[in-house]
Amino acid sequence: MKYSFLFIIIFSFIICAQPKNEVRAVWITTAFNLDWPTTQGSENQQKEIINILDSLKLANFNTIYLQVRARGDLLYPSKHEPYAKSLTGKLGEIPGYDPLKYFIDEAHKRGFEILAWWNVYKVFGKNLPELTLLKHVVLANPELCKYYKDEWWMDPGNPQSNKYLLNLIVELVSNYDLDGINFDYMRYPDKDFNDDNTFKIYGNGKDKSKWRRENINHFVTQIYDTIISLKPYFKIGSSPLGVYKNKDEISNLFGGFENASQDSKKWIESKKQDFIAPQIFWNIESAPNYNIVLREWTSLADGKQVIAGIAAYKLSPVFENWDISEISAQIDSVRKIGADGISIYRLSNLINNDKGIYNLLKNDKFKRASGIASLNWKDTTKPNPPNYFKINYSDGNYLSIVCNDSVINEFKYYNFYLSKTLPVDIFDNKNIYQLRVVNTDTVKIKIDNIFSQPIYFVATALSRTNVESNSSEYFVINKKRFLGISILLVNNKKYFLKDEQLSLPIQN
Repeated sequence: MKYSFLFIIIFSFIICAQPKNEVRAVWITTAFNLDWPTTQGSENQQKEIINILDSLKLANFNTIYLQVRARGDLLYPSKHEPYAKSLTGKLGEIPGYDPLKYFIDEAHKRGFEILAWWNVYKVFGKNLPELTLLKHVVLANPELCKYYKDEWWMDPGNPQSNKYLLNLIVELVSNYDLDGINFDYMRYPDKDFNDDNTFKIYGNGKDKSKWRRENINHFVTQIYDTIISLKPYFKIGSSPLGVYKNKDEISNLFGGFENASQDSKKWIESKKQDFIAPQIFWNIESAPNYNIVLREWTSLADGKQVIAGIAAYKLSPVFENWDISEISAQIDSVRKIGADGISIYRLSNLINNDKGIYNLLKNDKFKRASGIASLNWKDTTKPNPPNYFKINYSDGNYLSIVCNDSVINEFKYYNFYLSKTLPVDIFDNKNIYQLRVVNTDTVKIKIDNIFSQPIYFVATALSRTNVESNSSEYFVINKKRFLGISILLVNNKKYFLKDEQLSLPIQN
């Protein structure tokens, strides 16, 4: 009996172990300045961006969902819509820099993927937008918009709405070096949305519920095909409502399929989504149950990535006052069930370390760095392994290694591994030293951690779609004493550690 119990403990540890590849994302909300920016002025906002990214990097996050279109206003200059009110306090006012470009550049420098979080049909709140030089869509195209329960929504049944939105998306994708896009509010607001006139014109005698779903499905297909024709590597997904389809007809849950005409299962089956990040914002003991709902999403994902939403905002007493143990248990569930990643909603809860959530992730759940799985339906071509390294002994007590084999102005990412045995197994988490290192960065290995026993070092390269190359040739690193002086050996070449700096370019 005791051995069975021990097996259960070991098995639980294995399935909860931190995987080598796991999307670790955070939603950064710009609407109403909820997460960013919380300051005024370009210099202050740029400092905020740096602090945010550095904090997330320390906690081993690897993905950013940045809200770039919140309520029909944008985090970037556009020919179609005004600058976001959150940037300056005034809709349409120029912020003095390009916030999206700055966010992308700084995220890429730190090895993050950054995806545009883009709200689709919900475009404004109560009343009317203020008049700006570049008019808000509610004022510029009132025929495309409808007021519903104190909010403005674009009408998905009007073909001109989707044409307008498609032009906006093409502008964004063409102008910015994003890694992907995460669509939100890609749905109707509810069943009682007043689109009778639109249906009369475009319904063609169809069932209204089916017609609505077809409108959204058609748009999903349009945007996927259009974006992929521009950038085949682009990662395209959405954040559907947490409940795809109510099984109980009398349930009061707000289901995507019935209430919002959101047939996300169809999107996946049609191969028009690369990932879904469903808003599963319940706890494990509730109804609906977090684990049950997550299993349903993974079962309908058809091999595409499922990035499980986690409602960190519910740690707040203002909402449900969750205990931090709930977040911990949900992360364990994501790994046991086999989803492809975790997305924390929202950034502020992390930065404020509500109930210790940042510490939990940094020191426990995300303690090991994690990569991002490739999208094998897009690309399986392995890049060439790194073949040129510059190795320095510098900074007092470190071996510094830089990969020097890529175009200077192009971000390229590498993984680094250290092992006490050969061959170096790059699939064993214990051998991971650093992941997603930018080609301009230096990786430092502390000499104090290198002993007489050889350590074997290899590196791999990553493609734009995160396909990992084969390993480079290995280097043997160890430390010996020679006539009372410490000597570092790299592939049996001697370097006296008393020297301030030594350089060894190694050509494979």
